[in-house]
Amino acid sequence: MKNIALLLAALVAGTALSAQEPASATKPSYSVTVDFPYAQTYVFRGLKLADNSLQPSIKFSSDLFYAGVWSNAPLDRGYE
Repeated sequence: MKNIALLLAALVAGTALSAQEPASATKPSYSVTVDFPYAQTYVFRGLKLADNSLQPSIKFSSDLFYAGVWSNAPLDRGYE
């Protein structure tokens, strides 16, 4: 019985130690986001410009800097 209790105590202690992040690990100070939404109708300033299009975007952000690019890519033969 003592061996089982000792084994369980060692497992719990080992689990608690492995769940912590190492002190030397640092999180990156930037993030990158990519998105590929689908739109049935693309309207710009009240004018319908395209049907069935993808609107991909990519965003980069850092501590003091932010940049993003967005586009509309029609999936049919062309603009209306």
